[in-house]
Amino acid sequence: MTEPPEKKQDEDVIAAVADVGEDVLRGLSFLLFTLPRRIVAGTLDGAGDVLHGAATMLGKDDPVDTRVGELDKRLDSLEKTNTRSSGTSS
Repeated sequence: MTEPPEKKQDEDVIAAVADVGEDVLRGLSFLLFTLPRRIVAGTLDGAGDVLHGAATMLGKDDPVDTRVGELDKRLDSLEKTNTRSSGTSS
């Protein structure tokens, strides 16, 4: 009891269509899932680099802040000198 040739041929066609469908789904899953993840990961990496650069720049001493700090120290030392000299003359 062998199958008629038409039935065997129909099964081969169905199997071929199923194989092509699986290949299409694999291709779509690559486009729908893998590619956007890469894009998102690349975008996040780029944003991380920008944030890291900003943090590095903010971590550096600002010349104006450094200069103001030095002036504050000089002013404090001058005020201490003035209070000592006015305290000894009284």
